[in-house]
Amino acid sequence: MKKLNITKEAFQKSQYFTEKYGKLEYVSESGNLFKTDKGKILKFNESDGEFDIDNGVLVKYNGKRRIAVIPSGVKSIGNKAFYECYRLSKVVIPDSVESIGDYAFYDCNNLIKVEIPPNVSNIGRMAFCCCKSLKKITIPSGIQYIRQGTFALCESLTKVIIPDSVKSIGQEAFRYCESLEKVIIPYGVEEIGLCAFEKCKNLKNVVIPDSVIKFIGYTFHDCSSLTSIKIPNSVMEMGCAEFAGCSSLMNVKLSNNIERIHS
Repeated sequence: MKKLNITKEAFQKSQYFTEKYGKLEYVSESGNLFKTDKGKILKFNESDGEFDIDNGVLVKYNGKRRIAVIPSGVKSIGNKAFYECYRLSKVVIPDSVESIGDYAFYDCNNLIKVEIPPNVSNIGRMAFCCCKSLKKITIPSGIQYIRQGTFALCESLTKVIIPDSVKSIGQEAFRYCESLEKVIIPYGVEEIGLCAFEKCKNLKNVVIPDSVIKFIGYTFHDCSSLTSIKIPNSVMEMGCAEFAGCSSLMNVKLSNNIERIHS
């Protein structure tokens, strides 16, 4: 086999280039070098310095741009990949991405827009926590669990679309989302975690389906704009201080089947 020595600058301006050596095929797309076998990506060898990518995992974003375009072919955004990227205002995620790691976009406080592609089936803990400029998020239909603090402290978030695939909303998932006014929890959600919507001070309207069985506690603590709420008959257990600090709450309809309310 012919020895191949390729520097990271070799294909930097090429849009698409292939050379076959034996059974391996080297592919460059927009300056990023792939190593493939029968069409399957084996390894992302080099990048242009903006992204550190290893075996399809975006490990670290090194750029200083306001708009980051993640290369096609990346399968996963790793833990803390965009951690505290304060300049970032928009990120473009390719359809190849299937997973977003813990703290991936933590404290990207100028991030305004991100579209999560439909193939993503996992979003990690605190992935978008402290993205204080993020206004809207659509969670893809493959997500089953909204994990701890995923969108906590997204202070500008006004709209969130939760798909029917979600089974549980985790601890502090939307805590301190102060601009959120309405939440529709889809049928299929069975459990709502501790402090899930705590201190969402502008939250006025919450729709809870009759698939929910359990509230862990402090779910709507200090939601001071909430005026009424209906707990469906599917709910059998509620935690402590669920509505403490809800100073505008005038009407609460509880489930007829509640067996225990924790104190």
